[in-house]
Amino acid sequence: MKKLLALFAAIALTLTLTACGGEAKLPAQGEIDMTNVDEYLNRENVQYVDLRNFDDKLNKGYIAGFEFIPFFDYLQAEGIITGQGDTTAVGDATRLEALFDKDAEAIFLMCQSGGRAGWVKAALESLDYTNVYNVTGFGTYEGNNVVTGDGSYVLENEVYGTYTPGVYVASAPADSHGNVYFVVLTISANGGIEALYIDSAVPGEEGSTKQTLGDAYNMVAFSDPTAIAEWYVQANTLSAAIVANQGFDAAWATDGLAGVSIGYDEIEVAFNAALVLAE
Repeated sequence: MKKLLALFAAIALTLTLTACGGEAKLPAQGEIDMTNVDEYLNRENVQYVDLRNFDDKLNKGYIAGFEFIPFFDYLQAEGIITGQGDTTAVGDATRLEALFDKDAEAIFLMCQSGGRAGWVKAALESLDYTNVYNVTGFGTYEGNNVVTGDGSYVLENEVYGTYTPGVYVASAPADSHGNVYFVVLTISANGGIEALYIDSAVPGEEGSTKQTLGDAYNMVAFSDPTAIAEWYVQANTLSAAIVANQGFDAAWATDGLAGVSIGYDEIEVAFNAALVLAE
């Protein structure tokens, strides 16, 4: 009889700990870290987020199933979260809530050591999230779901913290048309690319060459005054892409960039010259 009662008790406990999909109920926050996170991977209603930089994924490796939402290279760069440590605050609640699923059973946050995960957890909880777990850092992970990096991959652009905050102006040598391209680069307090303004002009001539070279760029005829406006639209599209990517993407040279038909070889030269000034 005692054995039968014990069996019923075990069954009841199992049912209590099992969710609708047959998955064990998650333990309390603070009870999951890199020593046991493998036991809670691949759950349908859990969002798994790695907050490290993109190059960490390729150099150091990552845990299968985690999506990358970089803290420095995206959340801070875009002003979605501001500050670090005790000064961490929500910069754009709408965008933050769009990235992190408040209705999920849980959100697992990880980074390299747990610091960034803690900061983002605090930011989300300030928006009334109650399902956020800081599962600490990849540096202590010894589980079976690691995808290793070979340490040889280097991003085209530099990572955050490399540059000195400030505003830098640089130009490229005149091209075959006499264009002189220049950029105004703004480096944020965190050392990342915050903004980029692109322009060009011909020395000795009044105004710029954007209008006269409109035909060459497959834009409206240079006699149409809107040609110059179209150049700026394309230049601004390129600027936004550079800021989002934190540098030029080598693929643009072969695949092009949607919405941009202007040549940007000299723009890249000017941009790189500005980065040198910011080092």
